[in-house]
Amino acid sequence: MKILVENISIYGYSTQKRFIDKGYLYIDKGVVVAAGEGVPPPELEIADYIIDGRYSVALPGFVVGIGNIIDYIFRFKTLIERKKDILSTLSLSDIQALSLVTLASIASNGATSVITSVNPADPRVLTGLALAASECWVRLRMVIPVDSMSPQEVEDTIKNVLRGVKDPEAINKKIVSFGFYARKRIDRKFIEIASALDIKIYVDGHLLADELAKEGASDVIVFTDSSIDETVKTRKAVSTKPNMWRPGMGLVSLDPLDLVPRNFIASMSRVIADPRAILDIMCHLNPANLDIGAKSIESGNIADIIILDYSKPPSGPIPVTEDNVIEEIATGNYTVETSLVGGEITLDQGLTLNVGEKHFRKARAVLDSLKQ
Repeated sequence: MKILVENISIYGYSTQKRFIDKGYLYIDKGVVVAAGEGVPPPELEIADYIIDGRYSVALPGFVVGIGNIIDYIFRFKTLIERKKDILSTLSLSDIQALSLVTLASIASNGATSVITSVNPADPRVLTGLALAASECWVRLRMVIPVDSMSPQEVEDTIKNVLRGVKDPEAINKKIVSFGFYARKRIDRKFIEIASALDIKIYVDGHLLADELAKEGASDVIVFTDSSIDETVKTRKAVSTKPNMWRPGMGLVSLDPLDLVPRNFIASMSRVIADPRAILDIMCHLNPANLDIGAKSIESGNIADIIILDYSKPPSGPIPVTEDNVIEEIATGNYTVETSLVGGEITLDQGLTLNVGEKHFRKARAVLDSLKQ
């Protein structure tokens, strides 16, 4: 689908030019074909879908992680205490239904990519999550702890999950993807599996990353809960604690509640004083360091884009300037009008397009069955 967005302010256009006051976007075949200031050239005026972006701002979609999304679904005290027993009684269809509406809720808060830990790596849970992501069309990376699993067990599980995804485009376009998480040195076979299946490796600390690099893992992503040293600046690095975050790094939270972008923004704002840093973490530094989503809206990048509406309540009207937009988002004051993932419109006029009333009814029925 060819999509033209006119009269739009753009944040995160490129590292050289962060903000465009009034410009345009042209999207085709899942990528940004053209973007710039002013009006689109005549050859770009014909599109399948045209969005008037007046009083709105476009920016790269938010990337959040790495709490356990299952813990988020069962976050209420009466459920989390029985999570293991509840999961054993749920069908694959039940897990898919709950995961689907949860992803839709997270996406309506501005996330286009979600990284979740899945521990233990229950094949039924992984399959339910994968099916939900492919239906909702939100990027979901499921990170499996591999320290206590055999390479063959992990490889078989992942291949079975991928085979269960009905839409091959969800795999080809990396809507569904996997990651390995390691706290200690792992079997070289895991590195080979990661390379063969395009799986990202996340490790606990830069020393372990050095060890795995010697084994051939060249693109390891470092999680750290301490202030990072100079040797790691050549690697993708992600802080797990906001008070230890440094410019250039990504930032994640292990709290499942922070999978919701507004919650995560509130958590960051209690520690990080600079609102620009908060926004850049969400839509530039996390995509760059976690290696998922779009880190800018330059031509040639994948079209993972959100459009925030500041023309009317509940978040407007406001004067749409760079500083105003940054300050509003950093306080959680924004309304997601449109969301695109891989160039596909997944949310428009504030409504999720792939998740509707029938899905909500199914999820409500499952939740009603869990009441004590």
